[in-house]
Amino acid sequence: MMFIIGVNRDRISSIAEMRKVMAAKPSIIALQVVRGNENIYLLLR
Repeated sequence: MMFIIGVNRDRISSIAEMRKVMAAKPSIIALQVVRGNENIYLLLR
């Protein structure tokens, strides 16, 4: 399983918090994802 735990270096704990960040429409989004025991950063444009 994969979980998004952060957006643009800010911790999130709910979908509502993620939507709030996305509402600002940043040009680049950095997602911090946990997959198993790994932390992964995904950059989206």
